[in-house]
Amino acid sequence: ANVAQMKKHIEQFISLSTGGPTFYDGKEIKSAHAGMKITNPEFDAAIGDLQATLDKLHIAAAEQRELLAVVESTRQQIVTVR
Repeated sequence: ANVAQMKKHIEQFISLSTGGPTFYDGKEIKSAHAGMKITNPEFDAAIGDLQATLDKLHIAAAEQRELLAVVESTRQQIVTVR
């Protein structure tokens, strides 16, 4: 159930962040990740996984950069262990 909820929130976040017609029904990003002690290397790994998925789906480089920039803009709110 937790994985399904996480996937739904990632999908909603990406859709909303890129102008899609959805809404985000999760917690505010900082409070949602509070206490998880996420590190910069872990955040980088998640970005790497996302980029690998975009590559696999043959998403154009310009669109990849745009989406990855949106995700990167959340680093300060998610990473708590520097």
